Amino acid sequence: NLFIEAQRILEHLTHNGIDAIAVDIGPGQFTSLRVGLSLAKGLALSRNIPLVGITSLDIIAAPFNFLDAPLLVVVNAYRGEFYTARYHRGQRKGKYLLLDQSGLFQELKKRPAWVLTNIELDREITQIKEIKFLNKEFAMPQASRLVQLAWPRISEKKFDDPESIEPFYMKRTDAERTLDKKDAIK
Repeated sequence: NLFIEAQRILEHLTHNGIDAIAVDIGPGQFTSLRVGLSLAKGLALSRNIPLVGITSLDIIAAPFNFLDAPLLVVVNAYRGEFYTARYHRGQRKGKYLLLDQSGLFQELKKRPAWVLTNIELDREITQIKEIKFLNKEFAMPQASRLVQLAWPRISEKKFDDPESIEPFYMKRTDAERTLDKKDAIK
């Protein structure tokens, strides 16, 4: 259990042992984001510890700041959709996008890039000659990368408000879509 493990760790730290909390705010699995962010917010508020939220797409792209070519991070959003963001030398270029297979194909055809993903993409996409794929082993957010991105903000005291920070969903939950369908039937 995440909360039990967090309690066990906190028992071995003094209050002064934590300078800040860094948390992945998504996009990702809705329940996981809510649970993880709730724990981080609870700790931040109860112990008066500063909080920094970083997106999972930024975390995944972080180690490729040396790459002098466009990078497109692609994460499975399920139901045939993908969370994506473009980077160059570690800096995000443009907006975070939620794309379907067709949209992803058009994005890569129009603006080729190195692609970092841990999912199987449609054959139409993988055969675009101008794109190259990085090793999928690097396509998961890791805590060390989260800290790497959070540290400059912590050093500059650019914290997020633990009361107002929200998960970065990028799409509606299944419950919201179901409610919309019910409302449309009425």
